[in-house]
Amino acid sequence: MGKYINAWDREDAVTETGSAYNPLSPIDNADAHQYFEALNWALEHRRTKNIYNIALTGPYGSGKSSILKTFQKNNQNTDLVFLEISLATFKEENPGEDKEEKDPAPASGGGSTPPATMETKDKPDLPKSKDDLLRLIELSILQQIFYHEEDKKIPDSRFKKIKNFKRKQLIWITVSIMAAMLFGSYLFFPEKDEQLLLTKFPGWLAKDLHWTSLLIFLTAVSFVVFRSIRLAYGLRVSKFKFQDAEIEIDKNISKSILNNHLDEILYFFEVTDYSVVLIEDLDRFRQAEIFTKLRELNLLINNSKKVEQAVVFIYAVRDEMFRDKDRTKFFDFIIPVIPVINSSNSNEKLTSIVKQNAYKISGDLIDDLSFFIDDMRLLYNIMNEYHIYRELLGEELDQDKLLAMIVYKNIYPEDFVALSDGKGILYKVVNGRKAYSSERIKKLDEKIEANKARIEQLEEELYEDEIQLRMIYLGYYASRITGFSQFIIDGVEKTFKEIADDESLFKKVTQDKIAYKYFTHNYSNQYTLQQIQSSVKFAQVENDLADEYTYTDRLAIIRERFDDRQETLKEEIAKYEKLKTDLRHFKLKEILNDSSAKIDIDEKSPQGLLVKLLLRSGYIDEDYLDYISLFYEGSITKEDRTFLLNVKSQIALSYDFKLQKIGNLIGKIRVVDFQQPYLLNYQLLDYLLAQPLENQRIAVLSQLNEGYEYAFSFIDGYLTNGT
Repeated sequence: MGKYINAWDREDAVTETGSAYNPLSPIDNADAHQYFEALNWALEHRRTKNIYNIALTGPYGSGKSSILKTFQKNNQNTDLVFLEISLATFKEENPGEDKEEKDPAPASGGGSTPPATMETKDKPDLPKSKDDLLRLIELSILQQIFYHEEDKKIPDSRFKKIKNFKRKQLIWITVSIMAAMLFGSYLFFPEKDEQLLLTKFPGWLAKDLHWTSLLIFLTAVSFVVFRSIRLAYGLRVSKFKFQDAEIEIDKNISKSILNNHLDEILYFFEVTDYSVVLIEDLDRFRQAEIFTKLRELNLLINNSKKVEQAVVFIYAVRDEMFRDKDRTKFFDFIIPVIPVINSSNSNEKLTSIVKQNAYKISGDLIDDLSFFIDDMRLLYNIMNEYHIYRELLGEELDQDKLLAMIVYKNIYPEDFVALSDGKGILYKVVNGRKAYSSERIKKLDEKIEANKARIEQLEEELYEDEIQLRMIYLGYYASRITGFSQFIIDGVEKTFKEIADDESLFKKVTQDKIAYKYFTHNYSNQYTLQQIQSSVKFAQVENDLADEYTYTDRLAIIRERFDDRQETLKEEIAKYEKLKTDLRHFKLKEILNDSSAKIDIDEKSPQGLLVKLLLRSGYIDEDYLDYISLFYEGSITKEDRTFLLNVKSQIALSYDFKLQKIGNLIGKIRVVDFQQPYLLNYQLLDYLLAQPLENQRIAVLSQLNEGYEYAFSFIDGYLTNGT
């Protein structure tokens, strides 16, 4: 059967050719022995076990087409003659009741412009109903059957195609017609021809010319009659009309194109040797009715006594095409195809391609993106496009960002195109920086105001410590009791000082777990001391002492003031203010990684998950235009652009990297970046020291003044290289 490789594995081929590209078309050397064994068995027993409809089922991109292509290439059974039919389309149509998600697919397969005899005059631009769609599918099948074969092999077909006559053929036909006309003229009017030629043929020559003319004329007439018979047979007469009487001979009683042209289809298989019809991409239309029609057509073909060979239809369909047990009703034999790649193992294939071509792509990015790549065609196309973009845009770009953009382009191409026009979901999210920053600044302002309010509370608190605070509450508590003498807690008399000094004792007061003694007097005006459980509630005391703070609030304020909480709060305010300033210069990744940042997209949808991953990981940010458009030297040079890209990627170049149009370059760099080591450059510092660019100059000198080791190294070099 020849050498096979995995149904989608082109690694060996790529290594041998040294090419960075991979074709998206099915291969013809797939390693699928088990599938071939099943196909051979089914085809060998097609007559004995009535196996005329075979299905290869599997997910999209599982390698079904590669299996069929390889099987066809390596077939050695002369009884099997293959006819391929593909209904790949740009858009899947699903009118009617079934409203399912449609996956875009690349176009391939039959697409010839059909002649009027195949009813294309009734074909609408887009199907308006389920019946229209079925008619278009049937029309495409009919086209591909008859356009596949040469006219001379199906001479009696009524479907006529444009015939290309070569120059030699035209000359030969012209000469033949002229010869037939000349010899026919001489046969019937010899005297006039001699007068026309101004000559008289001798008797022997006249006799020879007569018989020669007769032979040629009869040959020409025979040819015309022969062709006329076929032409007359191929005519489709609709009706004859004699005065007021009409006799209809051919009137379509069915809208089914396959049924209307059944005689043509049977004639096709009668005069050709095709025994295996491979039908692909029929499942894209999600119309199960077409399988019923094709099964019926297959039955008619195999029941026809005119067709000698057994004809088998082999379908490549997705598993989800049929619900429940329906697929076993359509097919006589089903071969499941296990997908070679899915989202769980696509990272291995991506890693292999990256290593083969020495691409500078991180393993983390490959692991992240692989969850969104579950089809080999998609994977190959992503890497093909990445290689082209890489070659055109330059390797100085961040390769992780470039690959991330190409992945998004392939998975959501419409939104990628909208990105260039300043529209779409990704554009809205990427350019929502101001909204994200405003939301965070608002939250920071709230924290700042809360800290300021707390500081004010601490500064306004009248009580010096916890003991003084408790004494105030105890004194007010006692003032509510007539004749108060002593607090009693757990049966033991306690003074104000003892309770105020012991937080656990005061807690008993707040919990209303105390008693007290008080003086009473009788009618003889004598005073006696009595003890009762307290009926006064601490909540009433707090309410009477009512201000904006409770005892717990005041206790917290006193403790915070004791711990010098004011200074901590002031430091937090300063930190928040600095963060507000920095937010205006933060990269999108840093802004979105804050838990309070809400991306304006459905983060649970597949597109939302991908956008969230790419943005929060920094694989796509505000510099996306550098990764979707070519650079032309203008305001800055190619070298300046390289420096700018490295600044955006936070990668340091050598301090003596040559810059050209520094003034224009500085305008493209954020002020906050001048505080970072990756911006240090001798020529750049020369320019800043000579120009009135105070903010940028202060930012550079400030970082050099911090005493970092790299700062000393830069200063040493600048003293030698700077002006």
